[in-house]
Parts: sequence; C-alpha cells; structure tokens
Amino acid sequence: TALTPGIAAGYWSADLFLRMLTETGRRLTRERFVAVAATLDYSVPSTIGPSRWPAMHSQGVPCGALVQSDGSRYFVAEPYACGKP
Repeated sequence: TALTPGIAAGYWSADLFLRMLTETGRRLTRERFVAVAATLDYSVPSTIGPSRWPAMHSQGVPCGALVQSDGSRYFVAEPYACGKP
C-alpha cells in the first residue's frame, strides 16, 4: 500500500485508540474507556504534537509539517515544528 495522508491519519488514529485501550486495562467498560479518553495526552515525538481529548474536537494540534508532491513523491516544503494554532 502506498503511503498517503489518509493512510497516515488512519495509522495514528489506530495508535491513539490502542493506547486508550491499554490505559483502560483489562476491565474495559464504556465508563472507564471514556474516562481515560478524557484525560489522555497523546503525542509522537517529531511526528504528532501534543493533543488532549476531547479538547482536540474543537482546536488544532499545535505541530505539523507541510509537504508537496510532484505526482510521484512528497517533498518537505516546511519542516516539522510546533507553534500556536
């Protein structure tokens, strides 16, 4: 599978979901899962800036990079950095 922005978003969404499940533990209930989700800080160094849920439903993650494509490859137009959204 070719790496696309959609594939990357799906991967990081799955990673966040699995981290939430891990934090919830073996006694998985809706209440415990939602409580973990409401307090989990998620980030991946040099990839995804710090985010906290559910606040991120209405505000952006303060880090990112900008890439451009020539139709066959992506090139970094602006390197990964964090700032104020």
